[in-house]
Amino acid sequence: MTKIFSLYTLFRKDETYEQIHKFKNANLDLVSPLIHSFMNLIEMGLENDSNDAYMYATMAFVDKTIVNKDFILIRNGITLLTRILKIKRKYKEAYQYSSKMLQIIETIN
Repeated sequence: MTKIFSLYTLFRKDETYEQIHKFKNANLDLVSPLIHSFMNLIEMGLENDSNDAYMYATMAFVDKTIVNKDFILIRNGITLLTRILKIKRKYKEAYQYSSKMLQIIETIN
């Protein structure tokens, strides 16, 4: 998952598609539905990461990770979301989600 996310943030689309394909074909039974959801989100972002539907899907994903207290996915989801918000020039919202992540980190520690 981390490798796929790293490739995606580096805009290496062909490599990311290849890794997602491998991930989906691996049929990993122990992987949580949230991780599958994250992979689908990245795949959706490869198609078009600048539309509003993708931004809202990412926000919904982040909210789910916060409820489930999955720290790794919270961090990855918020990183992804702040990137999208910055692309859309929604700096205030990006700052608010970054602040939310810092509050969660402090709560966990």
